[in-house]
This record gives sequence, structure tokens and C-alpha cells, in this order.
Amino acid sequence: MNKKIRPIVPLSERVPPKVANTTGLKLYLPTGEQYFGTYYFVDGLYLTTPSRNSNTVVLSTMPIQFTPDATYTRIKGNLTNKFIAPKPYVPVISDEDLTRGYIQRYFVMKRNEMGVFIEVSFDDYNKYSAANQKAIDANIWQRFDLRWVINGNPEVVKELNRKTLVIYEREDNLTGLSKFLFKLDEFYLGKR
Repeated sequence: MNKKIRPIVPLSERVPPKVANTTGLKLYLPTGEQYFGTYYFVDGLYLTTPSRNSNTVVLSTMPIQFTPDATYTRIKGNLTNKFIAPKPYVPVISDEDLTRGYIQRYFVMKRNEMGVFIEVSFDDYNKYSAANQKAIDANIWQRFDLRWVINGNPEVVKELNRKTLVIYEREDNLTGLSKFLFKLDEFYLGKR
């Protein structure tokens, strides 16, 4: 294989970059604005400094009309994120809950992080959407609700709540739920 060897040219023999002014040539900044002033033609590029460094701006001979983000915004509209973050909530037990013997609990689980759960209010649970609106982002959070027993025989209450968690973990792929709700007698109010 013939490998081309590039000769090393001492600094004293190197051709200096071509220096010119923008008179007659239209050059543009990455923002799309026209550039006026001195530029350097180095290795096929129009630069604002004689050599590339952190202050160098690469100029273009054609105006940049849209960046990919600007094009997407032009097509799709405003990119403002209107989603709301899930707010942690602690259930309040009502007289009706006591009579029934259980409460309905509402949760969201982060889709891309196993074991990240947040208990939310019923109102926030119903504010759930994949569209960009003032709601919990359905693209990131999976929602679910479960029945939580709060009165009766203490051992039976713990066993019913444990079985509920096992079923949800297995059937709804909610890995880590039993670690999140480890206190099986949470909100237990005794025998009624």
C-alpha cells in the first residue's frame, strides 16, 4: 500500500493565509447575519482569525437561513414545554374511606428509570397527556392507581396490600413498587 507522506514545512517557509476584506465578497456569520471586516482564507475556510482557535468564527459564503431547531420550530410551532412535573402528595383519609375500609392511591412511575415513583393527587392524576399541555407528561411518566386497605385485622391488611403490590409489579411491570411502598400498614387505622 502506497502511503502518501505529507512533507513537514518549516514555519519560515509556510505560505501565510490569504488576508482580505469583505469588500465585494459576502460572508455570513453562523447566525445568518452578514459579516463585514477582515477575513482569512485558511485551508479552504473563511475565518475571522489567521489560525483556528477558540475565538475563531468560521464564515460561510451563503446565508444560513434556518438552523435545524429553527426549522423544526417553524414547522411545529412554539417549543415551549408546557408539561408540569408531578407533585408529591400524601393522601388524606376521609370518613367515606374509613367506612369503605380502603383508599384509592394514585401514582406515576418514570418510564426510563425503574423504581422512580411519585404518589400524586387525584386531580394531578387526571392531568396526564402526551400532547404539550399543562399536564404530567405521558411520554415520561406512566400512571396507575391501586386500592390500599386501611382497616381490619392488621395481619390481613398487610397481606392484602402485599399481594396488591406483587400483582402490580408482575402484571403492570412496575418493578420496585414494593420497595417504594414498603410500609404495608401505612394509613392503617385499626379495626373498624
